[in-house]
Amino acid sequence: NESINPGSFYYPFKRLWEKGFEKLQFGKKSKIEFYQAQLKRRLSELNYVVDKKLLSEVQGSTERFAYYAGMLVEQIDSEDQETKKKPDEFDQYSKILGNLRDKFPANSSFWMLIQHDINTLKILSDKLK
Repeated sequence: NESINPGSFYYPFKRLWEKGFEKLQFGKKSKIEFYQAQLKRRLSELNYVVDKKLLSEVQGSTERFAYYAGMLVEQIDSEDQETKKKPDEFDQYSKILGNLRDKFPANSSFWMLIQHDINTLKILSDKLK
């Protein structure tokens, strides 16, 4: 659980701090660890938004989740072929996203936004095979 979530007054400051901290990650390993932690945070925020029914924040939260998933895979993809592998969390995150998606009526706009994140994880996983 995150203490500062989307919709909070302090959320833009949190994001600004994260963007600054991202610039301080220099090695590939530290960047991968940073993006893994950020992806976990974005999933927690998305979970918060869905549970609290903050519908105005769902789109931004799903976009941020997909962004960090892409950044993580981009960093992993730039690794040597031997060390390249799909993040273990992706299967678990897909299941969690499926549960969040199912809180909305099938094929509604919010359902589709979360489904897009599930599809994104699958596409990114396939990229690392």
